[in-house]
Formats: sequence, structure tokens, C-alpha cells
Amino acid sequence: MTTTARPPADVSQLTGPPRTLLQRAFFWFCWSVCLAVLSILFRARRFGMHNIPARGPVLLAANHQSHLDPPLVGVCCTKRPMHFLARAGLFKNPIFGWLISAVNAVPIREEAGDLAAIRQILDRLSEGAPVLVFPEGSRTYDGAQQPFKRGIALLLKRAKCPVIPVAVEGCYDAFPRWSKRPRFARARVAVMIGEPISPEDLLAQGPEAALERLAREIERMRLELRSKLRAASAGRTPPPGLGDRSIWDQPARTIDPA
Repeated sequence: MTTTARPPADVSQLTGPPRTLLQRAFFWFCWSVCLAVLSILFRARRFGMHNIPARGPVLLAANHQSHLDPPLVGVCCTKRPMHFLARAGLFKNPIFGWLISAVNAVPIREEAGDLAAIRQILDRLSEGAPVLVFPEGSRTYDGAQQPFKRGIALLLKRAKCPVIPVAVEGCYDAFPRWSKRPRFARARVAVMIGEPISPEDLLAQGPEAALERLAREIERMRLELRSKLRAASAGRTPPPGLGDRSIWDQPARTIDPA
């Protein structure tokens, strides 16, 4: 089975899969609710939103800190709906499964491996959608950026579309992986959308070099956001922790060898 996308000739003019008027209305209602919640309860700040193109396929790669990451990045896309992958287990509850499907979550079975995820992503890209992926594969345990999964290098090679590095910060402190509920006290989150990188430029030195370039750029933006949040809160948040350290200062590799 091939994992190569087959976009139509005018894919650069597409904005995503066709949807009914009711589906579009419900999506933007959910988008507005997410924006309000993130702005009021988490004092969300958004930077670089103009870097997301209004048309054509684009792959957004972000670090993964918490469950807040997908909606935080999603509300940066103001011209068309964002699409993203979600663990199949999240769809087991009929109501919640229907809800996240309505906001463009695509189920991926963890046991199916990277190829199944790549096929899902390429299908959405072939329809001209912006697709959000998390190269780390799962949420961080300590706030620091984790090594990227090797399967993402294959995705970069197959996608053949612009790639945008994205950084989120503050989400780990607001809703850490080990917590059952968010922390609202002193919570501040931020997201930065980097400049699109053409596939030819990104892959000039090969897929693994492309992955390292993305990891470095995302980490640079994450640390910049960390400084912005500290400045906005007079140094109170995010608190000192492993998130202050760059992945390049740690012994862990940029690419997960598994």
C-alpha cells in the first residue's frame, strides 16, 4: 500500500475537505468557545498567526506539552479549520468521540504504528487541509521538549508541502500530563507560529537533517515564548524547571532511535 498523497491539480486553491453548512457552523462555534476559554482562563497569547496560509496543504509541527496544545494551535488558524490526529481510545466515548470528530480529529490506533498515521495525514493534505502533528508522539513528562519520532522524517519526505514549525509554552504548567484537571491559578499559555518552509528547502540535506532543523527551530521559539510569559507575569510563571533547559543541553537525542 502506497503512502504517497495524490492531490488534485488545483490543490493549492483548496482549503480542506468539503463540509456542509451545519458542519462549518458547528466547527466555528467550537472554535469560538475554545478561544474564549483559552483567553479568559489561561490568558492565551498568539504570535505569528499570519504565517498560516489561507489555502493549500500545509503541515504544522509542534512540541507537545498537554491536552491544551491542539485547541491552542487550532485557534491560530482563523481562515479555515485545522485538522489533527488523536488516539483512537479518545473516540470510545460516543459523545466525546463525535465531538472531536466534528472538530476534525482523525483517529489513529497506536498499535498500528507510524505508517497508519502517515496515511491519515496524507489523505487530509491531499484535500488541501492544514494538518497539525506532534513529532514527539506524546505529551512531555517534565515540560522539556522530547526527542522526535523517526516516523516524522518519513512524513516530511512524503508530504511534499510547506512545513510550519510551531511552539507552545505554559501548557505543561497549566495542565501537566499527570494531572486529571487543569490548573487555573496563575495559568498562562502561549503559541508561536513560525514561517513556512518549502519542502525543497527543508529536505535539501535529507529527512533526518530536516527533522533536526525543525526540532531546533521549535525549541528556539519555545524558549522565546517562555521568556515572554515570564516577562508578562513579572517572573511568576512558568516556574523554574526542566523546561528551562534546551534539548540541545540534554544528553537525549533529537531523533528517537526507536
